[in-house]
Amino acid sequence: MMSQFLLSLSDIWRKKGTTFILLIQLSMLLIIINLVMLSFNDLNRMKEEVQRLNSSEEIYSFMDFTDETQINELLNEESRVKDLTDLYDYIFSNNDFQAFSLYSATKPFDSATLQNIDVNNITVIQNTALIKFIYTNELFINYFHIAVEQGKLFSDVEYTKKTEIIPIVIGNKLQNYLQIGQRITDISGQQYEVIGILKEKTNYIDIMSSREFESLDYMIMLPQNKHNFVSNTYLDSIINKAYVVSDSESNVEKIIKYAASLDTYSFAYKSMLQQLDVVVRDKEKWIQMQLLLLSLVIIFTFISVTVSYLQFIEKHIYEFGIHILSGATIKDLALRICFQLIPLFLISDVIVISIFREFAVAKNTLGITIILGIALCIIPVTKISLIKMTSMLRWKNR
Repeated sequence: MMSQFLLSLSDIWRKKGTTFILLIQLSMLLIIINLVMLSFNDLNRMKEEVQRLNSSEEIYSFMDFTDETQINELLNEESRVKDLTDLYDYIFSNNDFQAFSLYSATKPFDSATLQNIDVNNITVIQNTALIKFIYTNELFINYFHIAVEQGKLFSDVEYTKKTEIIPIVIGNKLQNYLQIGQRITDISGQQYEVIGILKEKTNYIDIMSSREFESLDYMIMLPQNKHNFVSNTYLDSIINKAYVVSDSESNVEKIIKYAASLDTYSFAYKSMLQQLDVVVRDKEKWIQMQLLLLSLVIIFTFISVTVSYLQFIEKHIYEFGIHILSGATIKDLALRICFQLIPLFLISDVIVISIFREFAVAKNTLGITIILGIALCIIPVTKISLIKMTSMLRWKNR
């Protein structure tokens, strides 16, 4: 068997150009197959998560149709702070329903207060490190099953009382740069203290804004505390990204009417379940496009590999006959042909796994490799097994 493997390596070296093209095709094929499988997995996860979130009470979000002049007034006029605060309190401190916000943005921190920053994961501009954050309340924590690996989550006091130093809970990957008890400073001089580190791969879904799960691994969680908001902009953003949990649409309609009575926003609303139908249709279209591309690549790769190996057999058939006379069997020749695929698949697997860097992808890739290897060997092995010994020896005279 080892001698056949060494011969297959020699065969690969003799047809380097063709081998390189086949390597590219196999890598593309494995990448596309994994993309399709990941898309299916994300779609199923998204359906399950939205169904779970809406299992007890339905969730609604707002669509803002306020004109630009009104928005500018709300953001810039000091006199409108009270109106925004009243609306904020009506949404987030109401006994008839519950609400959480999914407002996230990027906050600039003094990079000197962080350790060993990896610029591949955190954007650094001069002395400023840009880290994404999200405001959270107790409902957000409960709904998305947020848990810490070290430290603690926010207490009721941290949601309601103003503090000079704002507590933060950091994503799991940020513990490379921050530790519990460490303080960091943003460019305005506000200090933050790390009180907890999230479990790895903690995420949430904002189905109204995106089609993907949002990872918290490189994010910072801030307590949603109105006393820490430094401008109208924060109130505006958090209100607009509010998700209302209620067993009755009438409660959402009350919010819209209350916002209108304060002369703040012109809201409409949409159910998360309604949005799911739209997102699922978009996802399915994207998956269909991937499947079409996958079909084309599979057909092209199968034809290319088959033709390449049939040509190889045609070219070396006399050599195969001599090997059989020397004691080799048809099985040995079949192994020589199939072994040529092993280095190509190994290199392709390494490329794909290094791109995705996920255990599930590695497992899928190895399984797909075995299936593809068997499928691609069928025609060449069948071809060589059907050629008679006398035909092999006469082949040189053709």
